Amino acid sequence: MDGGDIDHVVATRHGGLVVMDSKWRSEIDDPAPLVRSAQRSAQRTRGLVHSVTERGRGRRRESGHDVPLVPVVVVWGPAQQIVLGHPVVDGVLFLPGRDLGRWIADLDGTPMERQFARELIERIRGFDEQRRAGLRAKVASGS
Repeated sequence: MDGGDIDHVVATRHGGLVVMDSKWRSEIDDPAPLVRSAQRSAQRTRGLVHSVTERGRGRRRESGHDVPLVPVVVVWGPAQQIVLGHPVVDGVLFLPGRDLGRWIADLDGTPMERQFARELIERIRGFDEQRRAGLRAKVASGS
């Protein structure tokens, strides 16, 4: 899909938030659609993080603007061979699925406080649950 849906968001200890756009591909003829999709996912995630952190900002050292965000296209299937070496295209990292766990474990950036990360993920989950409940109510009412 080229819509920029958020597939996965991972709060890491030393790499901020990793926004993953997960793709199964036999080949990659043109990376541009994958890059655009990952960029939109990252933009939506940045907005979401900003929304869920600004409410409690007075109690926090960190806000949505302080959280590093890394957009990643995780490639599964035969096309993993194409992205060996972890190329970056327009700020989007391409990563073979088989390297994902090791890559996350090796991140070495600004530490994110554990409590902040837990609260952030909880707030994102709550936001998503509210959004889904609203959509269900809208469908049930026929709107």
